[in-house]
Amino acid sequence: MTDLVPADLPSARRAALAEVVGEGLATATALGALYRAFATAAALPPLARELLTLAVATARVAEVLAPLAAALGADPGSGGPDEPVDGQASGPAASGAERAQLFARAFKGERALARACAEAVTLLGDAAVPALGGLAGDLARDMARLRPLYLGYS
Repeated sequence: MTDLVPADLPSARRAALAEVVGEGLATATALGALYRAFATAAALPPLARELLTLAVATARVAEVLAPLAAALGADPGSGGPDEPVDGQASGPAASGAERAQLFARAFKGERALARACAEAVTLLGDAAVPALGGLAGDLARDMARLRPLYLGYS
């Protein structure tokens, strides 16, 4: 066991935590890929820049979750939102309707990621990794950054 996961963590809680962290890592990875693909497909430079900023922010979330997932033996490819954020943005996202679909997938992923991180903090209780607790604010900031893009570019 590492310092990230208490040695006395009950097995049922450990299993639940592994599932939640695996889901969060899978979602963060897919969401980052979606943002990068969306930015590449975006014909509007300001939109592309903001999407790349979100991709970097999501990569930071994955960097926090990855060591915890490894310590738990979590499958980083498991879980994710009910309707996966698949990391695909086909062709140039030129029309508002095409962008709206991508934004909707991004919102779904952001919400799933926030839920997974909040649940991980709850399951760890007092042993929560400080960086994990700080993700709530980061994810709220990312959602606040995504919202005006969605409204302005859809």
